[in-house]
Amino acid sequence: MLFNKKYKKLCAIILASSHFANSLMACTVFPRNVLNEEGQITNVVVGRTYDLGNILFNNIAFGAKDERNISDVNFYSIDNDKVAKWKNIHQFIGKTTTGNNTFIVDGINEAGLYVGYLNLPNVTEYPEYNTDDARPALSIFNVINYLLGMAASVDESLNLLKNNVQIVNSAFFVGVGEIGVFCSGSLHIALKDKTGNNAVIEFLKGKVVYHERTQDTVIEGIEKKGITVLTNSPDYDFQVKNFQDTVKKYNFQPKNNHNYKVDGLYMNGSGLVGLPGDKTPPSRFALAQMFLSFLPTATNVNDAKFIANSILGHICVPLGTNPDPTLWVSMCDLGNAQYFYKNLVHEAFFGKYEITEDCLNTQWNTISVKDVTPELAKKNGWVTGPVTRTWFNVKSITINDKGTGADTSYESSFFDCSVKKDISELLSKLFDEKNIVNRQFLQNMGLKDIKNSADNNDMQQIEQKQTVQSSCNIF
Repeated sequence: MLFNKKYKKLCAIILASSHFANSLMACTVFPRNVLNEEGQITNVVVGRTYDLGNILFNNIAFGAKDERNISDVNFYSIDNDKVAKWKNIHQFIGKTTTGNNTFIVDGINEAGLYVGYLNLPNVTEYPEYNTDDARPALSIFNVINYLLGMAASVDESLNLLKNNVQIVNSAFFVGVGEIGVFCSGSLHIALKDKTGNNAVIEFLKGKVVYHERTQDTVIEGIEKKGITVLTNSPDYDFQVKNFQDTVKKYNFQPKNNHNYKVDGLYMNGSGLVGLPGDKTPPSRFALAQMFLSFLPTATNVNDAKFIANSILGHICVPLGTNPDPTLWVSMCDLGNAQYFYKNLVHEAFFGKYEITEDCLNTQWNTISVKDVTPELAKKNGWVTGPVTRTWFNVKSITINDKGTGADTSYESSFFDCSVKKDISELLSKLFDEKNIVNRQFLQNMGLKDIKNSADNNDMQQIEQKQTVQSSCNIF
């Protein structure tokens, strides 16, 4: 077990890292419906970019049917009988961001439900644990595992979250073996299913906010209704209004430009004049939503995949143009329960990026969720096993979200393979020979100071050192 007392070096802290603090999961997710001749939805393909400044031990996680789970609620001293427990009804597949645990950020189950985390900095405020609420506590970082294991649709998901659990803030572990760090982050959640239903869940001013059936939103000036895209900050209501204002401002009709008529005849590639093209969340929101409104109707799953792939190519963030470039992309065929992904960057760590041969492969990796077995998952080196609760209790964390602004004071470069260090070796340098955090090493790496550290030999001592300050946010 990860937190077994036999380990001599457990980094029982929240890593206050300037690199992690400025690494926000600036992603985009959207669906493309497949319609029959009567205009009815017969399938849905979901596209998603994963934009992040750091990626550690990126992997695939598999959740098996009948697996018993207990939520890793670690911000509060709550007895296990008041923590959410569940037995998976469905098996599922998803992408992790930290590799060595079951924390899924993007996934699909065999029933055709998609759930994904995206970053929402500056405005996210999670509810406090309510001792008067009889519902058990569910960690924000276990919501995807919980829903993919228990729900077959968006409506079922919302019913479970509203009636069966109370969502609370927590932390998740990033590391190699016994060496690692705890991190937290500000998230909102996208839900989509094979019937075409969409929902967004946000945490604002200490309340859970549900945006249901977003596909029914009416957009003035556009014949096709529905807001089904999700990006990042500001919150969802702002993004919808901003998109409406963008449509009204430009009307997206061909306009005259100098002496040339911009109608596609004289200027190849013209159209949608005035559509934002930068990589900020409002612009990615408008770009993806407008493409969904104007691109041809998909009449089969290949049409939908082609359209999703085209949109992904436009909203990906190139390395070097933003502190959070696109590290991988995914597509989900919800009707056939298939998960597709491509790694664009192998590893991102402390501003260094590694490109391997698999990153240059234009083919999609394909996983059929229904065909996966625990044996196959282990053979492929995927993360397996249920969600479990750690004994460590990180009582108080202050999150300083930077957002995805226009700051360009960052550096990026490729790994020099001749001097590249093993991640576990690098993390192990956090400690000196007495298993105390090496503050000089942190300073040399550009990391902020850490108020508390702990030696795993004395669990009581660790429990007395609960309060930590952090600007850690790798989402």
